[in-house]
Amino acid sequence: MASVSRKNLEASRCLLTGGRYNTFYILYPLGIGSEMWLVYKSITPAGRRNQLFEYILWAILAVYVPGTNLCTLHGEQPHI
Repeated sequence: MASVSRKNLEASRCLLTGGRYNTFYILYPLGIGSEMWLVYKSITPAGRRNQLFEYILWAILAVYVPGTNLCTLHGEQPHI
């Protein structure tokens, strides 16, 4: 059985931490975009059910744009 050195553990930790913060730039916009797309696609069916639902979904989309910027800035900060 091979022993794991302290140097190897530190390298693994750095690799995982770097991957965590670098994949944020790919995965976060992809997730936000898919959420916005789903809300947008549900506006018409919701409007057929009740006109108020349509207005609420449009309001949600309007809040997503500034909210996305705020959440992105928060996600860029390292958290320990």
